[in-house]
Amino acid sequence: MDQDALERILNTALDKLYAGDQAIIKVDVAERTICARLAAILQASFKDHAVHAEYNRHGVDPKEISLPNADGVLTGTRVFPDIIVHQPGHDDENLLVIEVKKSTNVLPDEADLRKLEKIKEQIAYRFAVFLRLPAGQDAARADVRMTWVGPQLRNLNSASITEYPFPWPDEHKGYQVFPEAMENDDLVAFHGTARANLDSIINNGFQFAGSLQSLSFAKHSPSSLSHACSRRSESSPEGVVIAVRFAPPIPRPYIAVETSDIHVYRLNEQPEVIGYCNVPADYVLR
Repeated sequence: MDQDALERILNTALDKLYAGDQAIIKVDVAERTICARLAAILQASFKDHAVHAEYNRHGVDPKEISLPNADGVLTGTRVFPDIIVHQPGHDDENLLVIEVKKSTNVLPDEADLRKLEKIKEQIAYRFAVFLRLPAGQDAARADVRMTWVGPQLRNLNSASITEYPFPWPDEHKGYQVFPEAMENDDLVAFHGTARANLDSIINNGFQFAGSLQSLSFAKHSPSSLSHACSRRSESSPEGVVIAVRFAPPIPRPYIAVETSDIHVYRLNEQPEVIGYCNVPADYVLR
């Protein structure tokens, strides 16, 4: 299911909420009450997923993300997402996380958007959306604001893509950039760059302005982008990891690389950019 399909489902659910639940909308009830009602409406559209309000478990553990405290130090923070669409116990089926704020809540939205970014990156939700819902006597469906957080990964677990675990076999010996089994497959891989380069990629319609020369790794998981972000560099605050899709044939460099190196070579094609995430630090391509 892609973002367009999810947006249609959300809009239909919001139509039903504002048409059938004016009694709770107009009296400005607590946000958790509205979230519970919206979650109940959404459940009918997700046969293979559960829709939960304020679900605070990640497997059997409390759901936590790393956020900076007042001193800028990353600390584990327990979170209670307003609504999630998922399969409990299966991280590869974390489909959608939703944060809701009523129009009568005067607090700024930045903290909610940042929270969604971190949940999406660290708990591997494929999609994240922020809803500003009108409440009170003058509440109108037309005034709902829907903000999607970040470009979305599409079909990372598609049957048309064969991904391989990281690390690759015999990593401790050094290895070729592509095992022979990978040469004839579509491949999702990762490109690291400075965050300052991201605007030009977005402005080009998610295309690179020039030839892409570096490849990091592929991982067998729809959460591979967030995994890549969590593994990349440690010093500068200006990094970004971009997920790209390559079609075969994929050029093979006939050199072995050491495991500490990031693999660099020139590609003949313009790969499709299917998502990105910012990372806490930039890193050097070798």
